[in-house]
Amino acid sequence: MWLAETPQSTGLYRRAAKRTICTVSAALVTLLLFSYTISSLEWTNISTRPPYMLAPSSEPTQADTLLDGLIPFVPYRNRNDCHVKLSAEQTTDHSKPLCSPGTFRRYFAQYGRFYGNGKWRNASDIRNAVFEPQDCAFSSRLERGSIRDYLQRRNITYLLVSGDSNGYIFSESVIDLIKKDFQTCKKTREESRSSNFDKRYFDLPNFPMSLLQTSGRGCNFCKAYVYQCVHGDFTIKMEYISLCHFIASSVRVEHTGNFQIRHISANTLLEFLVKYYFKHWRYPDLWMIYAPIMHELWHRDLSTFDMYSHNFRHFLNAYMPKTSKTIVLPAHRECPKFWPQKMKDIVMKNRVFKTPLNEKLHNMNQVLFNALKPDLLDPKSNVLGFLDLAEVSCPVACKWHNGAAHMQKPWYDKMTSYMFQFLANET
Repeated sequence: MWLAETPQSTGLYRRAAKRTICTVSAALVTLLLFSYTISSLEWTNISTRPPYMLAPSSEPTQADTLLDGLIPFVPYRNRNDCHVKLSAEQTTDHSKPLCSPGTFRRYFAQYGRFYGNGKWRNASDIRNAVFEPQDCAFSSRLERGSIRDYLQRRNITYLLVSGDSNGYIFSESVIDLIKKDFQTCKKTREESRSSNFDKRYFDLPNFPMSLLQTSGRGCNFCKAYVYQCVHGDFTIKMEYISLCHFIASSVRVEHTGNFQIRHISANTLLEFLVKYYFKHWRYPDLWMIYAPIMHELWHRDLSTFDMYSHNFRHFLNAYMPKTSKTIVLPAHRECPKFWPQKMKDIVMKNRVFKTPLNEKLHNMNQVLFNALKPDLLDPKSNVLGFLDLAEVSCPVACKWHNGAAHMQKPWYDKMTSYMFQFLANET
């Protein structure tokens, strides 16, 4: 039964409405204040926390990996405060076990970060320099045929490298080493050189190209390419595809509700690769990812990058088949004193970084590790971690630089050699 509206009831309704509006407004103000507090707390805690000074003989502890349970924290270390040191010794300790996924996995579990302890010998000469991890050993030179033997033994016939401009140079080192072990290697496909992705390179059969949208990727020379390498009856396809951000909308598929052309949307490059590109060409047997943290530094805060890193792990676990192996290489250090003046002006004028650049880089490497940690510690997982390149490059980044963000080519050659040895030693 409906009650008749009276002046008294109307007044009651108005007072109740006012109380509801006030309650909702107060809740919104409280939520906004809480969000601001959390946002400011992240950078306030980092910038005011005293630097953690690690004695040369000490080991890193779990205590320096978390900041009040809110975000991972890796303190800033200058050249004189690196976990990796320079050494004048000329002899190698041959009693150490070979570096392998198992060796690194034990380190990950004990110290909660990518592997970053050891020393450089002969660092004055980049070509003859040797990195010696503290707990295991790499060979200074690869034996002829060892990469082909590893690839053939593991039945790896499609190898993909991804990353930003550092990933592109790294991919050149990968193909250079592969060429030495194969009779012929020919480039069979290549993207046009442009700051935008080339739609023709990603053209798929029976796919309406009008749905494929491409845009800038932040790297002019990071063009995709494919090599076909043959040795006897063994053939391998090696490909590079640029990945300048973990979450980048530079290649995407627009959703359509058309019953004649019904396609699943792909909002990012990673989505496009796993939902369309790999499904057509096949999933890679081995995917090497040189983490694009150099680009993320300029565009993401740690909280956002943490979310994107977890999203990246989700894609690996949700879409990559168990037969595919992924190895993630964290970023090496930058050398800001070699920035061009234009970049220095941007940093000073806009206060781009609220903490020193390499401190944020260390933090982002740690954020990435924490996101991938469940997989990196699992012996059955097909996701592998590698050296903490920020630590490994710590004492040599400004010695071996090629600009502020890149290293000289022998750096990438060495990391490629160490990585193949690391993979080949997996039991």
